[in-house]
Order: sequence, then C-alpha cells, then structure tokens
Amino acid sequence: MLFAWSAIFGITCSGCGGDLLEAPYCPAPPADSVDAYITNGEPSTDRRSTVFVRGGGGFCSGTIIGPRTVLTAGHCVGKDEILVVGVGYFDVDQDIPHPEFTFPVNDLRILHTLALLPEPYAPLADEDIVCSKTIAQGYGWHGNSPEQLNEREVFEFGHIGDQIFNSSGIAPGDSGGPLWAITDDGPILLGVASWGWGTPDTDYEGGTGHISVVYHNEWITGEIR
Repeated sequence: MLFAWSAIFGITCSGCGGDLLEAPYCPAPPADSVDAYITNGEPSTDRRSTVFVRGGGGFCSGTIIGPRTVLTAGHCVGKDEILVVGVGYFDVDQDIPHPEFTFPVNDLRILHTLALLPEPYAPLADEDIVCSKTIAQGYGWHGNSPEQLNEREVFEFGHIGDQIFNSSGIAPGDSGGPLWAITDDGPILLGVASWGWGTPDTDYEGGTGHISVVYHNEWITGEIR
C-alpha cells in the first residue's frame, strides 16, 4: 500500500537543499548520484526485524520492535496478520494508531500480537544516533512474491518535524517498512516508510518520505509490549 504525496516534497525539498530542512541524520552523497528505488534494489540477505503485514484487502511492511510489538505506517489500516517469513503468521490482538495521525504527519501504527514474536527486536534510534548510511527494506511488489524482501541504500536529503526526505521511491507494499541506520553497533531503526513521490507509471521514482523514529521515540517506546 502506498500513497503518493508530492506537495511537501516539492515545497520543502526542491533541489533537496531547502533552508527549512535540518541536516541529515546520516551523511549522504550528492543527490544527483542516486537514481533507483527499492524494487530495483537487491533481495535482502538479512531479514533483520522486517515483517510482512496483511489484512483489510491489502498489505504493508513492518518492523518487530518488541516481543509482541510491530511498528508500521499509520495508513496501513485493518491489518490483522503478521508474517515472519520462514516462521509463520501471527494474529494481531491490538491495533494502535498514533493518537495524532493525520496523513502524512504522525503516520505510525503499533500492532500487538497474541503470540510472542521471534527475535531480533529492532533497537530504536534516538537523538544521539551516529550513522554512516541508511538502508530501506520492504515487501513492495513489482512482480515480487509476498515473501521476497528487497532492500537498497537510500540517501537522506534532510528532515523537518517527523518527516525524513530520502532519495528513491517505494512501491505499494513497502509502506510501513524500516529505514535502517547503519551504525558501528549494527542497524538501528531510524524511520518508517510513509509516502512516495511520483506515480505508478514512473515507479514512484521521485523520492521517499519516512517518519522519524527519533522524533517519535517516546511514544513508540511507551507502546512496546
């Protein structure tokens, strides 16, 4: 599931150097050196904590952040099953959207499962994060099966409020998936895929908006079970 929302990207990230944007959480090369998107990336060799989320006639991606807790996008409504590929499906017991969710702001949702989820549980980024690059993962489809997890390195132009602006697009099904910050201590969850800039005909090639885990760390932590 994907929403194309170009207005905020066009206004605050025109040329990806707008004065309104704060400096990237992670270093990035020049914007003109990047040109692809998750579904033109590579099959993931490390699932990390990324899961397939389905229900309500659609599907999204998500991240395990606790023994019974998955973090996904707020617009991923009606999801009642979590698939941990290679392990099985887990029923959703409780669905908690961010209390101030109005797409695309606060585009987060917590899903609690009935049964215990397998490790690893993703660590959450906070304001002290120091990272070298970011990697997006998702189960988005462009001829992929639901069990094919793809990933690619993306490049942050900057962030404002809870919005992180990245190079590259995402496809339907990538919504809710993780933006991993690569640190000296391993991958840390930095963002949640929210929107892509573009159209299906252009494979949402313009860019990606992720919701900042740093910005929402307190709310997310308080909902972990």
